[in-house]
Amino acid sequence: MLTVYHVQLEGFPDPAGMPRLLEVLPSTVEPWLRERLELGESFSEEERERPRFAGVELSIGEAYALLERLRHTGANGYLVPGRYRTPRLSVEESRRIAEQDLRERISRHRTFRSFRFEPVHHDVAWSTPMFRVFAADSPDMDEHGYIPARLSVSVDTQDGHLWEPEEFSLLRERLEEEGRRAIGLPRTESPEGSSRLERRKRRGKLKRVKP
Repeated sequence: MLTVYHVQLEGFPDPAGMPRLLEVLPSTVEPWLRERLELGESFSEEERERPRFAGVELSIGEAYALLERLRHTGANGYLVPGRYRTPRLSVEESRRIAEQDLRERISRHRTFRSFRFEPVHHDVAWSTPMFRVFAADSPDMDEHGYIPARLSVSVDTQDGHLWEPEEFSLLRERLEEEGRRAIGLPRTESPEGSSRLERRKRRGKLKRVKP
């Protein structure tokens, strides 16, 4: 069976580049997303939580080629494994997992146990089609100079497992590396990024997210 990927649109060009972006969007772009871009309207709160797929069900090479075309218009994005097209967990189910993890982290930390924390909230801006980010802000962490002054957790939208802090950036690097290789392009990773990726591979810390 063919392994497929989606292209998540993240970051938009300035108004002068918008016509070019609309030209390169394929027929597989989500209809509501094309409509919003054509009208130049901002996203509603509900739409901000939706995946912004510019292309769906593509091979790794096709997905990377589309991503590069989007970048040439001033937009940006990243590749998403096929299994993440539709979330299996609701926001509330994800929130319960996050709340339990944050409670346990706070109770295990000698300092945090005495800190005040606000209720856990869904941080849409940092969430992706692959995971939802939940955070608990803390005025006490702010007073003590913690940056950021909050605790957060990333909950997988399919099975609820928790993502490690570096897992998303490493996955992006790996998928782009595979996409470039699929269409015959050389690697373009920086020495720092490449060495970090290889180091994590050697230590067996890079999880293989299933397509």
